[in-house]
Amino acid sequence: MKFDRRCLKISVGGSRGHSLTVLRKQLFEDYYADVRPVLNHSQPIVVTINLTLLKIQQVDEVRQSLKTTVNLLLSWSDELLIWNKSEHDGITNFVFPYDKNIWVPDIMVSNALDRPAELGLNDAYISLKYLGEVVVWTQVNFDTSCEIRTKKYPFDEQHCEILFTKFMNEDDKLILKATENKTNLEMYMETAEWQIVDNFVEYDIDIYETNIGVLNYTVLHYHLKLRRTCMSCILNIMVPVLVLACLNLLTFFVPCESGEKTSFPISIFLTLAVFLTMITLSLPESIDGVSYLSTYVTFQLIMSTITLICTVISLQLHHKMNNRPVPKIGLAIMKVFKCKRNLYPTAKQNEIKLEADDASNDLHQLDRSDSTVYIQRRSSKLWQNVVDAFDTMMFSILLICEIITTVIFLGLILN
Repeated sequence: MKFDRRCLKISVGGSRGHSLTVLRKQLFEDYYADVRPVLNHSQPIVVTINLTLLKIQQVDEVRQSLKTTVNLLLSWSDELLIWNKSEHDGITNFVFPYDKNIWVPDIMVSNALDRPAELGLNDAYISLKYLGEVVVWTQVNFDTSCEIRTKKYPFDEQHCEILFTKFMNEDDKLILKATENKTNLEMYMETAEWQIVDNFVEYDIDIYETNIGVLNYTVLHYHLKLRRTCMSCILNIMVPVLVLACLNLLTFFVPCESGEKTSFPISIFLTLAVFLTMITLSLPESIDGVSYLSTYVTFQLIMSTITLICTVISLQLHHKMNNRPVPKIGLAIMKVFKCKRNLYPTAKQNEIKLEADDASNDLHQLDRSDSTVYIQRRSSKLWQNVVDAFDTMMFSILLICEIITTVIFLGLILN
């Protein structure tokens, strides 16, 4: 007698499908999703949580938030959904989408900024085993609060948390437990801006005193320590600022006779002002005060202003003071910084090369008729030496200030 194997497969498949339908109907016929599924209501239900981090979408400094994509796996034992597999064609488990017909724990993300109760269960799938083990799997985007501290930007580290707790069921009815002591990073996709340096799970208990007694609620803290990868910030912000600071100091080497001694620092000042305005607008806000980088770029703007003021003073001394005697402070500056420059490439060089400290004695030894041109030339020479000494002095002072401030700045953000 011949038989068709295809008919046998259809018959077996149809029988198994029918058995699964009968099984599910029997399990949920007298099942109430709002009743805690335990035979002894004095016993708590243990819910285990497995959190797998897939990606860090954004660390928002303005909103003080952390956006992540995670896989969430919940599991517990439902004592009302147990069956004998031998009586149902050997069915050991079946999977179905979440449809609110099964009891789920009232777990929430307590530091969520959007909807704390939203765990993505509407798109979740549930696996039910014959011993009553329930496993819920879902992929969800969390938008949680996180105190972003950018005092040391761009070398800052952030400590963020994802907090799981319960709405109403206290610890004597529902216990939360993490399957691992840290977040699962096996499927994590690294980002260009942030690097995870540490992660761990911590338990905490919130205690509430009410008129019905003291209620305890366990809170699971999934800690994430993030470090900013700062190479792009170094190349786009810090290096240009340091270059502009060096160019600003070169102003003191521009001769007064060139006619560019004012236009050069003004160009640097305007460039630095526009650039620092863009940097300040792009810097993240900080809840722990003004960032060190913002303070540093503001200092550079002040240094550029001081340089421009010193340049104006140098030009004033160079063009307006030739016929006036050099004050003692000018002679002292010239002597300290040893800025002496002979302006005459003729045979009279040795004759008019005099020291600044005995200038007044030499002038009285000249005849009035022969000393007019000499006095003017010598006065111009002395004032030029004073201008050179003033430029050298200000360059040295500002250079020391730049070095000290830069070392302090780097020490603060790298510490």
